[in-house]
Amino acid sequence: MIESRTRKAAFLREAARLLTLADTEVFNGRIDEAALRPDLRGTAGWVSIRAVRVDRELWDAVATFLAPWGRVLWFRAPTEGADTPGLTIQEVHPLGTNSELAVLRRT
Repeated sequence: MIESRTRKAAFLREAARLLTLADTEVFNGRIDEAALRPDLRGTAGWVSIRAVRVDRELWDAVATFLAPWGRVLWFRAPTEGADTPGLTIQEVHPLGTNSELAVLRRT
């Protein structure tokens, strides 16, 4: 898991410890910093994106982590663009009038 806020990262570490989640690591930093770690490339089965500005840099970092069979859960406004380089929107689920969940896979 990648979390830039220290308190949230500490919470995630404690939750993983209490749930005894095997092979779980919490990286406290930005996704572009974590993308520099070769040991994390292609290891994520799931990537969740919520409340961040998506741009080419973010999609490149997501592609770095995503396993070939992995999926991205993108919580977004229905008006957000669908330019997702290297990824294809597989399905979209409405979550009310102002948001939706887009599920993406590698192209």
